[in-house]
Amino acid sequence: MPAVLVIVNPASSRTDHTTADNLVEIFQAYNYIPEVLIADAEGDVRSWAKHACNEAFKAVAGVGGDGTIMEV
Repeated sequence: MPAVLVIVNPASSRTDHTTADNLVEIFQAYNYIPEVLIADAEGDVRSWAKHACNEAFKAVAGVGGDGTIMEV
């Protein structure tokens, strides 16, 4: 099954755990293996998204606001 990286930015005012949980359930329903990372320091989102490009992830999903999506 293909892997997908889900990057959550809890500092975003638009982020709640329900959104991330729902996204994980959707990926699992389509036979993806989601790996969830929760950012806790500046630069985490961009660093992890860049790392995912060099790994076997089929996709990267960002959970947060506009800034999070821009970094992903």
